[in-house]
Formats: sequence, C-alpha cells, structure tokens
Amino acid sequence: MIHIDKHTRNKLYWIDYSDPQKSFVNNKLRESNLIVLNLGYEFASYIKDKDEAQVRIMATDYLSEIMEYSANVDTSTKLPFVIMRNFGIMLENFLDIDVEKFLKDFSKNIGLVMLWEGTVKDNQQFFWPESEDYSLKFNDTNVNKIQL
Repeated sequence: MIHIDKHTRNKLYWIDYSDPQKSFVNNKLRESNLIVLNLGYEFASYIKDKDEAQVRIMATDYLSEIMEYSANVDTSTKLPFVIMRNFGIMLENFLDIDVEKFLKDFSKNIGLVMLWEGTVKDNQQFFWPESEDYSLKFNDTNVNKIQL
C-alpha cells in the first residue's frame, strides 16, 4: 500500500488528508493495520510537566524517538516509515526547531509520510489549513504524493 523508495535521498511523502479525503484515508490505513502518529498529542503529553528550557533542549531528540517508535515497515523494501499527522506543534517558536531541516534529515533514514490537511503547491510547499501565513517549504526537495 505504501512503498518507500530506498533510492531517494529524502524519503518524504504526503497523503491528501483534507476533509473530503480524511475518512477514506483513515479507513485505508486502519485496514492495512498501519500506525498513525498524532505527533501534536504525543509531544504535548510529553512536555506538559516540563519547563520551557528543558523542553527546548530535548525537543528534537524526543521527536526523533517518538517517530522511530511509531514506525511501520514497508513489506517490499523492508524500510521503516512513519505516518504522522497533527505536527504543527513543531512550529512553536519557543522550541526553536527548523522544522523543514528536521524532517528532511529524519527522512534520510526513515520514510516520513505526512497526512496533510491543507493545500500543497508543487509538492514542495505545504500550507496549513485555512492559513496562507504558515507553511513548510521543502526547497529543492520533491515530496512525493501517495495515492491510496
């Protein structure tokens, strides 16, 4: 169902998770017994009792850890991949994370499939739903769209 190309430098993918598609995508992923990481929920749960300085120091390590823990495996290539949604929390200013760099670096070894609710331009710029102010820009990196 989801195939990760082992020959690409950045194993970045996206699935249209907008309102008309959301229930269809959820059903397909559930039928395939794939783990979907709700990154915002998991990360917020982790940091709720920690002070800001501590969170800033540990943020990228914890994000990598929870993403690796939530990995699925591509049955044909045997490569791990993470399906994630709700990851706007990574854009919080106090975390001081270069989100695009973090995701590109992570996707060198583990496939990363973003369930994207907003609009996408040229498979490189990802706009948050109902907002042109916030976006992820993967310059010089094509993020492949997966059709389920």
